[in-house]
Amino acid sequence: DQRASGRTEPRILDVALGESVLSLLEGIVPEYSFDGTVRRPAGSRLPTASPSNAYRGCDGEWVLVAANSESLFASLCELMGHPGLVSDPRFADNPSRLANNEALDAIIGAWVEGQDTDAVVDQLEAANIPASKIYTVVDIDKDAQYAARDMLPTVNDPRLGPIKQPGVVPVVEGLDRTSQIRWAGPEVGAHNDEVFSELAGLSPDEIQSLKERGVL
Repeated sequence: DQRASGRTEPRILDVALGESVLSLLEGIVPEYSFDGTVRRPAGSRLPTASPSNAYRGCDGEWVLVAANSESLFASLCELMGHPGLVSDPRFADNPSRLANNEALDAIIGAWVEGQDTDAVVDQLEAANIPASKIYTVVDIDKDAQYAARDMLPTVNDPRLGPIKQPGVVPVVEGLDRTSQIRWAGPEVGAHNDEVFSELAGLSPDEIQSLKERGVL
């Protein structure tokens, strides 16, 4: 906070994309620092918690299911119609489930693949089990949250007409997100003359001559 620090001059916000992603990679740095553990790609599974994976529905779409605590797993088993799995020695606790991931994934996968993914997500959310459909751009286009935050504004393109594009990020307080989009972008070569004159140092006559000769 500017006032708390006593500084009133503007400051630079230094945000590197690589650092932003690194901050989301859970405990890979502490793990490596502590005992040299090197986290490797593990697909859609979490290597330390089960069940946590992506499963395909009958509509060909995918849903992530993270029922990886004892209470969540019990709720999932009840929802799937297999309450006895909780007492199955293969799935009695997280270490056991991790050791038997293939068998457990086959059971959950069979339940999911018999239904539409939207129906699966609705059931999981009603049971308070963390789950999410893996979005395609179709899902993004019809998502109520994106619409409510004006994240998919329609912009008039000179060649294509009205077309949707991602909104401006970040949102600046006091500014309308959609109004910050000034244009859809230039035509190919729209700024050639400025580049040739200001950067290449060509005169208007030289530029015209090159155009007439087919060089430009």
